[in-house]
Amino acid sequence: MLDDQGHLLKSWPATKPSDMIRQVTPIKVDGTEIPRYEQTKDLVQDLPRIEGVGYIVSRAISKAVERSDCYFPFGQIRDGEQLIGYRGLAYFAGDQGPADGLFSPFGS
Repeated sequence: MLDDQGHLLKSWPATKPSDMIRQVTPIKVDGTEIPRYEQTKDLVQDLPRIEGVGYIVSRAISKAVERSDCYFPFGQIRDGEQLIGYRGLAYFAGDQGPADGLFSPFGS
Protein backbone atom coordinates (compact mmCIF):
# COMPACT_ATOMS: atom_id res chain seq x y z
CA MET A 1 0.00 0.00 0.00
CA LEU A 2 1.47 3.36 -1.05
CA ASP A 3 0.54 6.93 -0.22
CA ASP A 4 0.05 9.68 -2.83
CA GLN A 5 3.79 10.35 -2.90
CA GLY A 6 4.62 6.69 -3.52
CA HIS A 7 5.91 5.96 -0.01
CA LEU A 8 5.29 2.47 1.35
CA LEU A 9 2.66 2.48 4.07
CA LYS A 10 2.13 -1.23 4.63
CA SER A 11 2.65 -4.56 2.87
CA TRP A 12 1.33 -8.06 3.51
CA PRO A 13 2.48 -11.48 2.26
CA ALA A 14 0.42 -12.95 -0.56
CA THR A 15 -1.41 -16.27 -0.51
CA LYS A 16 -0.16 -18.73 -3.08
CA PRO A 17 -2.54 -18.83 -6.09
CA SER A 18 -2.46 -22.63 -5.90
CA ASP A 19 -4.35 -22.41 -2.60
CA MET A 20 -7.42 -21.10 -4.41
CA ILE A 21 -7.20 -22.76 -7.85
CA ARG A 22 -7.55 -26.42 -8.74
CA GLN A 23 -7.36 -28.15 -12.09
CA VAL A 24 -10.52 -29.90 -13.23
CA THR A 25 -11.45 -32.00 -16.26
CA PRO A 26 -10.20 -30.32 -19.45
CA ILE A 27 -12.60 -29.20 -22.16
CA LYS A 28 -12.25 -29.95 -25.87
CA VAL A 29 -12.46 -27.19 -28.45
CA ASP A 30 -12.26 -28.28 -32.10
CA GLY A 31 -10.52 -31.48 -30.99
CA THR A 32 -7.94 -29.66 -28.86
CA GLU A 33 -7.90 -30.37 -25.16
CA ILE A 34 -7.79 -27.12 -23.14
CA PRO A 35 -6.81 -27.17 -19.46
CA ARG A 36 -9.59 -25.95 -17.18
CA TYR A 37 -9.29 -24.56 -13.68
CA GLU A 38 -11.74 -23.80 -10.93
CA GLN A 39 -11.32 -20.87 -8.58
CA THR A 40 -12.79 -21.60 -5.20
CA LYS A 41 -14.09 -19.27 -2.54
CA ASP A 42 -14.01 -22.06 0.06
CA LEU A 43 -11.10 -20.43 1.87
CA VAL A 44 -13.19 -17.39 2.73
CA GLN A 45 -16.59 -18.99 3.23
CA ASP A 46 -15.67 -20.23 6.67
CA LEU A 47 -13.50 -17.35 7.82
CA PRO A 48 -14.39 -16.49 11.38
CA ARG A 49 -15.76 -13.03 12.05
CA ILE A 50 -13.46 -11.44 14.58
CA GLU A 51 -14.08 -7.91 15.77
CA GLY A 52 -11.28 -5.63 14.62
CA VAL A 53 -10.00 -8.13 12.02
CA GLY A 54 -10.30 -7.84 8.27
CA TYR A 55 -9.09 -10.12 5.48
CA ILE A 56 -7.30 -9.05 2.31
CA VAL A 57 -8.53 -11.19 -0.58
CA SER A 58 -8.75 -10.91 -4.36
CA ARG A 59 -11.38 -8.65 -5.90
CA ALA A 60 -13.19 -11.73 -7.28
CA ILE A 61 -13.36 -13.36 -3.86
CA SER A 62 -14.51 -10.12 -2.20
CA LYS A 63 -17.34 -9.84 -4.74
CA ALA A 64 -18.28 -13.50 -4.36
CA VAL A 65 -18.65 -13.37 -0.58
CA GLU A 66 -19.78 -9.72 -0.20
CA ARG A 67 -18.52 -9.53 3.38
CA SER A 68 -17.61 -6.16 4.78
CA ASP A 69 -14.50 -7.65 6.40
CA CYS A 70 -13.10 -8.98 3.09
CA TYR A 71 -11.05 -6.27 1.41
CA PHE A 72 -9.25 -6.18 -1.93
CA PRO A 73 -6.42 -3.93 -3.14
CA PHE A 74 -7.84 -0.86 -4.91
CA GLY A 75 -6.48 2.08 -6.91
CA GLN A 76 -3.51 0.73 -8.82
CA ILE A 77 -0.31 2.79 -8.82
CA ARG A 78 1.89 2.22 -11.84
CA ASP A 79 5.33 3.29 -12.95
CA GLY A 80 4.81 3.04 -16.68
CA GLU A 81 3.66 -0.54 -17.28
CA GLN A 82 4.93 -1.75 -13.88
CA LEU A 83 2.36 -2.16 -11.09
CA ILE A 84 4.09 -0.87 -7.95
CA GLY A 85 1.27 -0.69 -5.40
CA TYR A 86 -2.27 0.35 -4.49
CA ARG A 87 -3.82 3.44 -2.91
CA GLY A 88 -6.04 1.61 -0.45
CA LEU A 89 -8.39 -1.24 0.28
CA ALA A 90 -12.02 -1.58 -0.84
CA TYR A 91 -14.89 -3.98 -0.23
CA PHE A 92 -18.22 -4.77 -1.82
CA ALA A 93 -21.10 -3.65 0.39
CA GLY A 94 -22.65 -6.80 1.68
CA ASP A 95 -24.10 -8.27 4.76
CA GLN A 96 -23.20 -5.70 7.40
CA GLY A 97 -22.37 -2.41 5.70
CA PRO A 98 -19.09 -0.57 6.18
CA ALA A 99 -16.52 -2.14 8.44
CA ASP A 100 -15.21 1.12 9.88
CA GLY A 101 -11.94 0.90 11.69
CA LEU A 102 -10.82 -2.55 10.54
CA PHE A 103 -8.08 -1.02 8.43
CA SER A 104 -6.91 2.51 8.22
CA PRO A 105 -4.22 2.32 5.53
CA PHE A 106 -3.46 6.04 5.59
CA GLY A 107 -3.15 6.37 9.34
CA SER A 108 -6.45 8.20 9.75
